[in-house]
Amino acid sequence: MRKMIPSALTLANLLSGFLAVLFIFKNELVPAICLISLGLLCDFFDGYCACKLDK
Repeated sequence: MRKMIPSALTLANLLSGFLAVLFIFKNELVPAICLISLGLLCDFFDGYCACKLDK
C-alpha cells in the first residue's frame, strides 16, 4: 500500500496538468496557474516519497 503513494501523486500531477491545459484554452489563467502550482507540488512530493519509501 505504501508503494502506491508515489504513483497516486504522479496521477494527481497528470490530472492537474491536463486540467490546467483545459483552463488555458478557456482563457481562465488564474485556475490554470493554481493547477500548475499543484502539479509542481505533486511532482516534488512524488520524488520525495519515492526516495523515502524505497529505503
